[in-house]
Amino acid sequence: SLEYLRLDQNSLHGSIPAEIEGLTRIQHIDLSDQISRGGAGISGPLPRFANLLDLTELYLFKVC
Repeated sequence: SLEYLRLDQNSLHGSIPAEIEGLTRIQHIDLSDQISRGGAGISGPLPRFANLLDLTELYLFKVC
């Protein structure tokens, strides 16, 4: 099962899929810095990260 998701500095745009809430073993999510390389950034509502009980690190700076 996925424990570490690092997608920083990828110029992602749009919303974070709600399916991320199904990653019940995830411990680390890094979606930071989506705008430095000219990306539009992340928009829309945030998933319910509070439901991810094993999550210890969440990075969302410079996403919009």
